[in-house]
Amino acid sequence: MGLGQHEEKHGEEGSEYIKSMVYGGLDGIVTTFAIVAAGIGANRTTGTILLMGFAGLIADGISMGLGDYFSTVAETDFKIDERKREAWEFENYPDGERSEMIEHYQKKCGMSLEDATDIVMTYSKYPEPFIDLMMCEELNTASPDEDEKSKAWRNGVVTLFSFWGFGSIGLWPYILPYFSLRNGAEWSEETLFILAAISVAAALYFLGHFKARFTGEVPFESGLKMLLNGSVASLAAFGVAALLDLVLQVEEC
Repeated sequence: MGLGQHEEKHGEEGSEYIKSMVYGGLDGIVTTFAIVAAGIGANRTTGTILLMGFAGLIADGISMGLGDYFSTVAETDFKIDERKREAWEFENYPDGERSEMIEHYQKKCGMSLEDATDIVMTYSKYPEPFIDLMMCEELNTASPDEDEKSKAWRNGVVTLFSFWGFGSIGLWPYILPYFSLRNGAEWSEETLFILAAISVAAALYFLGHFKARFTGEVPFESGLKMLLNGSVASLAAFGVAALLDLVLQVEEC
């Protein structure tokens, strides 16, 4: 592998890890702060909010990490099986596969029969690239990398720790009453929630802004969208918790 190919491959792997970090972090922030908002809506104590928040953070992070791993493995297995099928079909029925690709280019690209035939007949002289081409054109997926499965667990780990790291942002203000540098200092529930909300809003906007490099969105708009997404989810959690707390209190009476 040449230096340029090595750098390109390394860059693609780094990009995948960054994606896992961004999406894991966004899910972590929204999910965990929704728990905080629900706790506030239900008039729970700081200790209870910390308990629910960190329990949800740990459990959901593990679920997200494993989900990322298993989904990547399943997708890779699908690609491997499909490529084997395409390779077998080309080996045993080469004329039929060429005809399919010629017809595909005529319909998809509007090529003439002559041009489509020239392209397919030339490309099919090289079996491996031609099978990759069929995977891309017919199945709309790339052939699996040789080390794609080995990267699955690394993506899962990145997702896990990103979920934990960014998701914990909304919980750290609630630890202040226990580790305050000023002895005897008191923090009101309103102050703690405001600090948590500001921290979460800043993190959401930052990750949404950063996510734009992968989605092609305008960074400013992407940041605002994520901020809106987190706000709506948190308000919904707050409202449902407040309503249920009211209903349960009425039933107890």
